[in-house]
Parts: sequence; C-alpha cells; structure tokens
Amino acid sequence: MNEQILAAHIHLVTSKIATLELAEVHYVHALHVPSNDPRGQYVFNATLAMQAERQRLFAVRTEIYDLSILHSNLMTSLRAIDAPLATRLGFPIYQSMQLRLNHLRREEFGYNTQQGAILEGNKHHADNNRSLIARITASFDPAEGY
Repeated sequence: MNEQILAAHIHLVTSKIATLELAEVHYVHALHVPSNDPRGQYVFNATLAMQAERQRLFAVRTEIYDLSILHSNLMTSLRAIDAPLATRLGFPIYQSMQLRLNHLRREEFGYNTQQGAILEGNKHHADNNRSLIARITASFDPAEGY
C-alpha cells in the first residue's frame, strides 16, 4: 500500500473511533455521580443500577479497542514508509487509549470497593474491565508511544 492509501485508511479508522468515543463519553457520564468532595469531583457509580449501560459501555470500548488495533497495524505499515507522519497520526489514538486505561482502572477500583450483593452483581463488569485493561496494557506500550 502506498502512503496516501494508508493515510486514508488511518483517517477512516480514526473517524470511526472518534464516533464511538462520543458514545463512550455518554455512557461514562451516565455512570458517574457527583461526590461529596467540595471540588465537585465525580465518582464512578458502582451500584447495581444501570447494568445495561455498563454492558453497552463495555461493548463500545471493545469496538474502540478492536479499531485501535487495526489503527496500530496500519501505523506499523505507514511507519516503514514515513515514520514522522506515522508518529503524528498515531499519537492521538495512543493517548486516548491511555486515558481509557485510566478510566477503566478507576472503574475497577469502584467495583472492588463494593461489598456483598453489589460486589457480586458487578462481578461480570469488573471482569470485563480487567480483561480490557489487560488487552490495552499488552497492546499499547507506553515506552513506544503508540
């Protein structure tokens, strides 16, 4: 593939990821509640409410992850042709995956701080988060920046 075709594919995948990220933001905001912190911070709502939203959020994040892997593979091909362009096009996706990883870890902490029926009721979601955390960590090396 030549550079223009690769760049076009990368832009298409990036656009699809951006669209999915809008849905992700919707679900993330729905699953956070104001804390008692005077700074107006929000915390992850780990109650048993909104189970369907949690499942849809995981589905959106999984699709983002899959597209990010495709993006990474395209970037590897582009890097062989034009490394500076690949770095410029790859960094935003890498950065968003790192932010997503931070969100997933905070949510996992929210799940793990629950007790009893709430902890048990969210076990599936906590397992999903751990699985996605492991996949992101294995696929997006902070040392490489992509």
